[in-house]
Amino acid sequence: MKRRKPFIWISAVVLGAATLLLLPWESPVAPQVRVQVLDETGRPASNVVVTQRWGHFNFGSEKETHARTNESGYVEFPPRSVRANLASRIIKPVVDVLTHEGLGPYAQIHAYGSDPYVWTSVASSVKDPLPTEVRLKRRDVALYP
Repeated sequence: MKRRKPFIWISAVVLGAATLLLLPWESPVAPQVRVQVLDETGRPASNVVVTQRWGHFNFGSEKETHARTNESGYVEFPPRSVRANLASRIIKPVVDVLTHEGLGPYAQIHAYGSDPYVWTSVASSVKDPLPTEVRLKRRDVALYP
């Protein structure tokens, strides 16, 4: 009978450690965003496609969503977070150091005018909030949503 107690105790410890390593939890990467998109002349740009990308370099996670500005040029996105377990929070950053990939959370807003040469892109994060206005600019490179 006494031989089973160490086995049960070791099994409980292994199961607890596996749960801690594999159970994901959320980390915030971008605050709620309400931004007004302005056209090249500084007027509100309505019905403009806006893409929000967010993720966390350390966890190897990236997502995106699209929305259109309203008649006043505003678009709104909710706060964003990513889920990752402890194993990926430990292993991925070590691999990233070796491959020179970025570190930490990130979010980006891309707004696209009706002309593919008119667009803008702004980076933000929980540490660096997005400005309240972004202006579409004419570029040398076409970009499509």
